[in-house]
Amino acid sequence: MKETYNKFGTKFDEWFFESEMFHKGNKNELIEEGLSKGVFGKEENGAISALLEPELPNKVIVRGDGTSLYATNDLILTQVKFDEFNLDKAVWVVANEQDLYFKQLFKIFSKLGRKWANNCFHLSYGYVNLPDGKMKSREGTVVDADDLLKEVEELALEEITKRYPDLDEIEKNNRSRKIALSGIKFLLLKNDAKKDMIFNKKLALSFEGETGPYIQYTYARAKSILRKAQKELNINEENLSKANYSLLTHEKEKSLIMVLGKYSDSIKRSWEELSLHPLCHELLKVSEEFNSYYHEVPVLKAKNEEELLARLALVKATTLVLEKGLSLLDIEFIEEM
Repeated sequence: MKETYNKFGTKFDEWFFESEMFHKGNKNELIEEGLSKGVFGKEENGAISALLEPELPNKVIVRGDGTSLYATNDLILTQVKFDEFNLDKAVWVVANEQDLYFKQLFKIFSKLGRKWANNCFHLSYGYVNLPDGKMKSREGTVVDADDLLKEVEELALEEITKRYPDLDEIEKNNRSRKIALSGIKFLLLKNDAKKDMIFNKKLALSFEGETGPYIQYTYARAKSILRKAQKELNINEENLSKANYSLLTHEKEKSLIMVLGKYSDSIKRSWEELSLHPLCHELLKVSEEFNSYYHEVPVLKAKNEEELLARLALVKATTLVLEKGLSLLDIEFIEEM
């Protein structure tokens, strides 16, 4: 599991293992507390249940044979996390099929009198489906994350080889890995987390449309303009601090500036909604506006140096927004594509 997470660039500060939980929390003490407070009750078969009716269905906490369930572990683990890390908020990122379970779990916390009960939140996300339907383990249609990355990486390598046949193998592989991860992550993140989605690996790698590689390509295009300005016109990015932005009067320039100005709002919305799709769509809008600007306004053919510096400063601002936005999405930007 850790190896898979590492491939996707995902890291965790702490790992909790089920086998360790009973050394940190006492199940018997928890059960006795629940029984004494009237929150738990004993069933005829010996099972212990949380009494939640009529608001919610009762929830079995311990089976009749004394073995634990997910709820037992979550009751103990959540207490451990709040005690050891002084959490402001605990968020469970789990599919929407568990909506009822988390309502029950949080209600148990509340009835047990946990002060932090209202600081627990279930981030319920939708299903990821394939173009031909839902993933089903019994039918062998479940996609393994490692296999998916390998397949998408191979597709990316094919595309890069077509576009840049003379590129050395090390760089081809490096770019294909970055583009593959970009395609997978962005396709998953651009949708509202609460809604179901369809994952199409070929569409994920498109250099056009609403994809991660499209944004990477836009970033590389903008960086190439800045490199060309330095190489051919001897204008370094440090010179852009002298830019006079009032010279940016073209409608395409105004449109791009307006979109760049909404970047902070998209981050705020992403945080408020606990979903990164607002940021994803902001980066797509920035990319669309920049490419439109690129095709209509010849940046390096400005009338004079002042106008040139202003245009280059706008290009630089675009790279900064795309760079920071991609970093927040844990997607690597590429200098050349």
